[in-house]
Amino acid sequence: MKRNKNLQPLSRQHHNALMAVLLLRKGVQKNVDANVMKDFILSVWNDELKTHFTDEEEWMIPNAENEELHMMYKQVLNEHQQLRAFIRQFEMNISTIEIIEQFYKLLDQHIRFEERIFFPAIEKHFTTTQLETICKHTKDTHTESCASFPVKFWE
Repeated sequence: MKRNKNLQPLSRQHHNALMAVLLLRKGVQKNVDANVMKDFILSVWNDELKTHFTDEEEWMIPNAENEELHMMYKQVLNEHQQLRAFIRQFEMNISTIEIIEQFYKLLDQHIRFEERIFFPAIEKHFTTTQLETICKHTKDTHTESCASFPVKFWE
């Protein structure tokens, strides 16, 4: 699907996060130490996801002028809160394989909802000016946090 150019930086970040999901899934299958994967998650969070969530919340979500979008915004915010709760656990060194699985499954579901449902609705209902404002204010972090993580636990 061709994404509106103003949403492409956020979609690229989604792609990177989906790569992290894939690598975590491989790590779980290989019975990698949960602490190694926790450190990886925190690296991805700090390098990209934290800013990504903030950008969405500041520049997309406040424009809930449409009931359809308003309901989607609620879901996005709820999932952001749930994902941040996982991050707080990881920051407190609470990590098990089960928690990591719950985290990456929710992240995967969240990204797919945004890409398949939320972003198309944004493209449909936002004006060109609103879309340009999103692009102007979002940070195209374009990191390679997955590939640059020092421990290649997924190999």
